[in-house]
This record gives sequence, structure tokens and C-alpha cells, in this order.
Amino acid sequence: MIDDLIKFKNEVVIITEKLILKSLTNNDITNDYISWMNDLIITRYTEQRFKTHNFLSIKNFLLEMNASPSNLLFRIFFENKHVGNIKLGSINFVHCTANISYLIGSKKYWGKGIATNSIKKISDMGFKKLNLKKITAGIYANNLASKRVLEKNDFICEGIRKKQYSFDKERIDGLIYGKYYSIKTLSSPN
Repeated sequence: MIDDLIKFKNEVVIITEKLILKSLTNNDITNDYISWMNDLIITRYTEQRFKTHNFLSIKNFLLEMNASPSNLLFRIFFENKHVGNIKLGSINFVHCTANISYLIGSKKYWGKGIATNSIKKISDMGFKKLNLKKITAGIYANNLASKRVLEKNDFICEGIRKKQYSFDKERIDGLIYGKYYSIKTLSSPN
């Protein structure tokens, strides 16, 4: 399975004519990308909001992800523009599980189904090509957009981590969503 993962790191995944996933490289570290990671509205529901990002910090993150034997990181392209990222990992090959995380950094592309379709494709890839049996996502309980995107992809809320996060001077819950592999899980026979 690790060999399959290495192969997918350089794969171009076409979702629709306008929506494509490609591996992230240093050439993708643009001022726009750095700006997303430092925008407190974009990173509001992520742990990235506690960090200051620059070219070097993002470059180091990409080096770590691209060298990792248990993470797949893709840039999300919509209409030939890098609009966000999606990650499958850390992948546990013993238990055949993985986490998924995603960010649509370009606000102009929020609410257009890009995250929904990207999650659908990368989940199918994880189940079909990497033989995963379960994919999970952790989100802040007040992140309604992420709840909708996961639920549209048949992820179910499996647990609540009470008062897990500090958010706007309050303690809020964390939610754990999961999706199990089944023949019905797969969206298309690629």
C-alpha cells in the first residue's frame, strides 16, 4: 500500500472538467497561498489560526508532506486556479484508516461544491486504491459548512469531544466524523 501511496503523490486527479487535484510543490507557494494561511477568516476553524505562515514555513510543511510515507496532500484547482488544499493522512496501513482535512482558501470559491466534490473523490481514492476501511475528520462543532460538506459525503458524527477547543474566548466541542468503506460507499467505478 505504501507503494500505491507514493504513486498517488504525483497523480493528477480529474474530478470534473473544471475541478482537478494535483500534488503540491514549492512552485505552488504563492503570495495568495501564504495570505490564505494568515487570514483569520479562512483559518477560523483550524489550528492554523494560531500560527504565522511565510514562504519558509509552508515550504517546510510541503517537504514534510511530500516525504511522508503516510500522507497525501493535493492542491485543489478550479477553473485552472489553485483555490485550496486537501489532505488524506495520516494513513494507518495496519488498521486501514486515515484522516481527511481540507481548506478552500479562496473565499470567492466558497459555497460552490468544491470541497464536497474534492472530499468525495479523495475518499473514493482512499477506499478503492489504498484499501482504506475508514476515513475520519475532526471539526469544530460550530463549523456548520464543514458539517454540511461531510454529511453530503455520507460521513456520520461518531463522537463529541466536550469543550475540546478554545474559540472566541469560549470552550467549544470538537466533533469526530467517520465514513466506513462499503460497496455502496464508492461513487463511481473508476
